[in-house]
Amino acid sequence: MKKRILSLALSAAMALTMLPTGAFAASDKGKPPVYNKATGCYEISTPDQLLYLSGSWRDGAPRDGHYVLTADIDMTGVKGFKPIASKKDQGFTGTFDGQFHAIKGLRVEYEKKYAGLFGYVGNQDDQAYIKDVALLDCYVTGQQNVGALAGVNYGTITGCVVTGEVKCLDLSNSHTAGGICGKLKEGEGPIVGHVEDCYVNADVSAPYDAGGVAGIQDGGGYLHAALQPVRSIPSQRAAR
Repeated sequence: MKKRILSLALSAAMALTMLPTGAFAASDKGKPPVYNKATGCYEISTPDQLLYLSGSWRDGAPRDGHYVLTADIDMTGVKGFKPIASKKDQGFTGTFDGQFHAIKGLRVEYEKKYAGLFGYVGNQDDQAYIKDVALLDCYVTGQQNVGALAGVNYGTITGCVVTGEVKCLDLSNSHTAGGICGKLKEGEGPIVGHVEDCYVNADVSAPYDAGGVAGIQDGGGYLHAALQPVRSIPSQRAAR
């Protein structure tokens, strides 16, 4: 598995250098992903299609859908991206499979809780999966529960790579940030949050709880990350 993650990291690094900056221009609302009836998956290959998923759920993008990346995507210069599944009661309960593709230059500036590529993933009764995607040169900020891939993770995140910067702003009493997810959850239901075999090389900062993979494990959760060479994790709590 570690060889698989290292392979993704190497491929992702190559994608970062090969994708031209500003290669795509996304529209304000984006365009729905393409539904493949043969596979039952929603295919994403452009910034417009990824942008369409951001914020509240819309027609052609169900929150329990199975999504796959079919190409590397350059989000450099795309403004206004909000976390996918940005509300707890409308969290993501499907599958997001990167198929070893990279998303470059994603910028999420969300002065609310649950910030990341995804806001809230899974819940104590419904499983969700994010796997085999590289999020390269990302910049993610939020009010609380901030992670590059998920603000809060009740689901399973495996085989992912993150580089860039993740920052929790000093705007609330729950300042958590992590390279993969801000908060890794376990509740009273049958579902336990998992992060496994991921690679993080990012600046992660928060006023209190910050971690290379998860800012905090709330109630438990399963954490088994392959590699975590995080560059810096400033924390007021650590300094006390």
